[in-house]
Amino acid sequence: MEYQGESKAKRLVRIGWELLDETISIGGEDKPMVIGKEFTFSLHAKSGLRKAIESMMGKALKDSDVPTFDLECLIGIPVLLGVVHEQSQAGNTYAKITSFAPPMKSMKPRALSLEKQVFELLPNNYESYKALPLWTKRKIKEAKETPKDWDPEATATEDGDEIPF
Repeated sequence: MEYQGESKAKRLVRIGWELLDETISIGGEDKPMVIGKEFTFSLHAKSGLRKAIESMMGKALKDSDVPTFDLECLIGIPVLLGVVHEQSQAGNTYAKITSFAPPMKSMKPRALSLEKQVFELLPNNYESYKALPLWTKRKIKEAKETPKDWDPEATATEDGDEIPF
């Protein structure tokens, strides 16, 4: 990110939601549709991430809860998303999440068809990386924050020795 001519790194988090009853054809196979949004990884009172979380939960986060708030508690909770379709400069249409809300009381939660997924850029966290879509892997590899020696293609044991096969 560049601000006032200075390049600054910012830590990001991407949150995704499975859209129930929506599919997309990939390689001739219908798969559940997923939509996501990137946020700066900050729970400051004015941050987009905090505003989204508060909208999803239908209540404000207390400042005292912020230091211990675990984003993983959001996994699998039902959310109503406001989505608009916009056109990029290249002419491609894409979906953009514009709002979040808890489901109405009359709505019954339904089971998701995809497994819940969490990825953190940590040493030897290669297994969860392998389950990510190709475009996400590419973005992680290209990020300035990704250590140069982080090798998602490596297979290692807990003590760091390579597995002999």
